[in-house]
Amino acid sequence: MKITIAMDSLKGSLSSLEAGHAAEKGIKKVYPDADISVRALADGGEGTVEALVCTMGGKLQTITVTGPLGKPVSCSYGILSDTSTAVIEMSGAAGITLVPKELRNPMNGCSAVYGPQKGASPEIIRDMDRWLSRYAQIAAMTGRSANPNMSGAGAAGGLGFAFMAFTNAVLESGVKIILEETHLENYIKNADIVITGEGRLDGQTAMGKAPVGVARLAKKFKKPVLCFAGCVGEGAATCINEGIDAFFPILRNVVTLDEAMARENAEHNMAATVEQVFRAIKVI
Repeated sequence: MKITIAMDSLKGSLSSLEAGHAAEKGIKKVYPDADISVRALADGGEGTVEALVCTMGGKLQTITVTGPLGKPVSCSYGILSDTSTAVIEMSGAAGITLVPKELRNPMNGCSAVYGPQKGASPEIIRDMDRWLSRYAQIAAMTGRSANPNMSGAGAAGGLGFAFMAFTNAVLESGVKIILEETHLENYIKNADIVITGEGRLDGQTAMGKAPVGVARLAKKFKKPVLCFAGCVGEGAATCINEGIDAFFPILRNVVTLDEAMARENAEHNMAATVEQVFRAIKVI
């Protein structure tokens, strides 16, 4: 059996490769001779530097930057093997994982998609949308033209719009770049089963996040796709229409969020859940 694993990171818990290797461990308990390829995956956000550096022969560089609380933090970025391309992810300098829970405030977030994840109420979301709209109007007054409604403009707290408005940047799908540059297609087309996943599978996943990017690519070759997630939220069923054949939450009992996200527990839960799914596959 040939299996390709390409999992997004479980934010604050497991990196892409850590999650992938945990899944591999579970499969090996059922199919010890399985031919398994674990590939790094990201969607342009957290884990992008790791995915591209690991698969394209780059190097990591570390510098000190000002973090989200105004204090110095160490941030890594990648220099690819062509030495002229840098890979930078904002989460390394301003990600939510750098902010202690008691200091998190949705007024550091961006609008209706990501605001609720950080605790924003409907009233706060309306305020943030109004402020961002005003920001776009002010930017236009400088003679810079950019479409604030373009897909990706609101990414990373509006950084996508800022790049379009104040530089000559072009926005592209993060997961599309990762899939192309890591040549995942070459691994998927020869696989019997494709495995993907992320920290939280919900309706936003179907909007083009990394697991759906993998699933759509797999369906190009009519490959079955299994998805494993730290948890499953509202709207996850819509992912079935995007190429994911079945999805599974890896939590095995009632625990606190901190317990669920502890690296050792997450690795164990991932391996154990994948193992049981493949035991079911074996007896079918």
